[in-house]
Amino acid sequence: MYKVTNYQQLCAIRFFQALFESSTFVGSHFILGSWYRDDELTKRSAIFTSSGLLGSIFSGFMQTSIHNSLNGRLGLAGWRWLFIIDFAITVPITIYGFICFPDVPDKCSSFFFSDGEKKMAVRRLPVREVTKFDLSVIKRVVGRWHWWLFSLLWVLGGENESYAANSLFALWLQAENYPIADRNNYPMGVYAVGIVSTLLTALYVDATGAKYHWHVAIWIAIVMFVSTVLLLCRPLTASFVFAAHYLSGFSFSGQAIFFAWVNVLCYDDLEERAVVLASMNMFSNAVNAWWPLLFYRASSAPKFTEGCWAMMGTLIGSAIVGVMIEMVRRLRSEGRGDGLTRGDGLTQGNGLTENNELGELTGDSEEAVVSKDSQEMNRSGSVGAI
Repeated sequence: MYKVTNYQQLCAIRFFQALFESSTFVGSHFILGSWYRDDELTKRSAIFTSSGLLGSIFSGFMQTSIHNSLNGRLGLAGWRWLFIIDFAITVPITIYGFICFPDVPDKCSSFFFSDGEKKMAVRRLPVREVTKFDLSVIKRVVGRWHWWLFSLLWVLGGENESYAANSLFALWLQAENYPIADRNNYPMGVYAVGIVSTLLTALYVDATGAKYHWHVAIWIAIVMFVSTVLLLCRPLTASFVFAAHYLSGFSFSGQAIFFAWVNVLCYDDLEERAVVLASMNMFSNAVNAWWPLLFYRASSAPKFTEGCWAMMGTLIGSAIVGVMIEMVRRLRSEGRGDGLTRGDGLTQGNGLTENNELGELTGDSEEAVVSKDSQEMNRSGSVGAI
């Protein structure tokens, strides 16, 4: 990309980049949902999404360093050096991921897991139905509520990140004539807040039995409401603007929480889960292709009044949809008469570790203990997603 000479070349390269990287975010969440129990999943999703935010922080400081030290070196502008260094960083990571990234537990072929570890990875998870990737997927996806509501949730939730995603803070700093280094560095605090909020909300969800993802939807709406009010009231006052944008980092916690929520509720149907996760990201990106052009135009800097009112709409809408998802889940749960989610069935799976220790005391082998555990699970019935 450092060799581009016009806008058309840049657009073409960005198109193919997006095409090839489109499965990364969704695929990673799908893999996480296949390996971890409910009381573990949200924290792992948070670590994954936080790593992306940490990368944004690193990128910001790297841009500042490149501009200060390499701009003009060998006749290349600083932004061209940025793409060269980005390439040098990315290629080794790509090779590492291709070699080491695991498949789902029951089809794992990774060389760094022993056969015993692969079997344990399968045994520790709740039993789910065997589903097929055929035309019935269409009926299973469209005929259930997960696809409709979760897609809408992330269309709205993704736009809750608009302040940071559209670099409003950096544009405000530019309009106020802050130096380039400050325009690169100050917005990094937004991502730092995003990391902290993502990890804290994930800890809360896991600690409460993976039943209160919807609380985070409401909490994001409350924090973003405060952020937006600050921007609407005093859009040119530095203290208000800094506080508003740093608070907006809380919106990033929706990534880990909402995608983990899908992994929990769609656990029983592998193909449906994959489609719902992909659809969330797809519809969000489709809306985001034109949303900033309407509400976050650079010409509306530094106040971004239209964008603030658009934010009011998306944050209220995402909170409502989050509550709707929980209400539908509870109604379906009451209809089944068990009141259980995937997480509620994990007391059986969690017992594997304790049973292994118990086996040492009773003289039973690990296989015998697992067999007893499996028999107990069969008597109790398989517990899956709603």
